[in-house]
Amino acid sequence: MPGNSAFQGIIPSATPAPIHDIIDARGVMLIPSWLFLLILLLLLAGLVSLVWWFLSRRRQGPPLSPQAKAIAALASLQAENLTAYEYALKISAILRSYLEEAFGLRAVSATSLEFLENIRNHPLFTSEERASLREFLELADLIKFARVEASSQELQKLFQAAETFVRKPLFVSAEKEAVRSQLQTHPTTVAKT
Repeated sequence: MPGNSAFQGIIPSATPAPIHDIIDARGVMLIPSWLFLLILLLLLAGLVSLVWWFLSRRRQGPPLSPQAKAIAALASLQAENLTAYEYALKISAILRSYLEEAFGLRAVSATSLEFLENIRNHPLFTSEERASLREFLELADLIKFARVEASSQELQKLFQAAETFVRKPLFVSAEKEAVRSQLQTHPTTVAKT
């Protein structure tokens, strides 16, 4: 077979391909000193900003409770010189925000009628609390929407109603505390009863 020329092109020859020498290692590529300094400065700036962010969060302390926020807002409202219309807008917003944060109710974006309907059979509100909220919302709505000129006594009545509601302990009985815990685990089933 070695002399058979028909297979010579098909079968590779027994001699291997030539071997070349190994190429020498090239020089180590160094980072330019200006680039190294830039990277170091960026890392240092990132570390400083991270420490600053962490320390600023620790100084803020725990977030205020809905009750504390509402009390602070009511106190600052007393110091402002507002028209009856502006006063009614702000005090209504304070109480609605409190109700939404403290009870998980849709109070800020709901109309007064919608809100009152939502709490009509709500287990966390007594009939006296519902009546007080209805009276507050009706007076605030008259001032806000009908632009009724309110006397200082009526504005003081709004303030006292809001302050009384906000300062009142949220859950004063064991029954209300049980309902509250049920609302936290199953909010839709308890609120509709």
